[in-house]
Amino acid sequence: MVLLWPDAFSLENPRPLAIGIDKALGADIERRQLSGAGSLRFSLGLYIHRSAYIKALAAGGQRYDLNGKPQGEVTAEQQERARAQRKQKTALRTEDAKCA
Repeated sequence: MVLLWPDAFSLENPRPLAIGIDKALGADIERRQLSGAGSLRFSLGLYIHRSAYIKALAAGGQRYDLNGKPQGEVTAEQQERARAQRKQKTALRTEDAKCA
């Protein structure tokens, strides 16, 4: 995804994605006649569950479309949910470290 849509996806500096980007991705895949549309949901899921992406959501601000243009903002509720996810991930890592 980073190679196909570099304005939207970054492993080093992720930004919150626009709501409904999955539909935009599906339409772009179809328009460009790309294969692998079936793995889109899986790949997107991996991307949005990365700690760096969740951190970007928790920080709030603009959301971005496939072209890197602002499209909406992260709501306070979405920020709070992301903060809770970060705490949960940290707690799991701490628990795993204690068990190791």
